[in-house]
Amino acid sequence: MLDSLPAIPLWVVADKGYASNAMRERIWDMGARPAIPAKRRDGLVACPKWA
Repeated sequence: MLDSLPAIPLWVVADKGYASNAMRERIWDMGARPAIPAKRRDGLVACPKWA
């Protein structure tokens, strides 16, 4: 899904279903910032409150 974007976004916003360190790392590697809240069982991650 990320590879089909027409350009590199500033932010990638997703729901908790996509919350994983691998997904966040992939987003950082493409030059964007992840806005994915942590799952309840996971520790805190940096995520804007608006997400």
